[in-house]
Amino acid sequence: MSDDTIVSPDGTEAATGYEPEHAFDAEPTPTPLPTQVTQPLQAALRTLVAALVGALVAYLARLIGGQDSSPELVSAIGVVVTTIVTRVMAVPMVNDALTRFGLGATPKG
Repeated sequence: MSDDTIVSPDGTEAATGYEPEHAFDAEPTPTPLPTQVTQPLQAALRTLVAALVGALVAYLARLIGGQDSSPELVSAIGVVVTTIVTRVMAVPMVNDALTRFGLGATPKG
């Protein structure tokens, strides 16, 4: 047996290569703060843009559907469009373009 072999109470080898005296020596890696915390204005503006696009599409759906269009359906269309816009804004290429206008998920630079 080598020095780094752990032996279970019944005498069999349990694992190799593990050094318990060093298991807790390493500093934990700090978790970076989410961009919503570090860049709250950009997060709010991105949400506003997505919501405005969703509301505009819902409004257009209401105009096209006329008086017979269901308010629930129009609302659902707005929510779905807002969700899609939010997802598209997360695509790296789109995020890079939005960064030029101050709406990127990460700060310029």
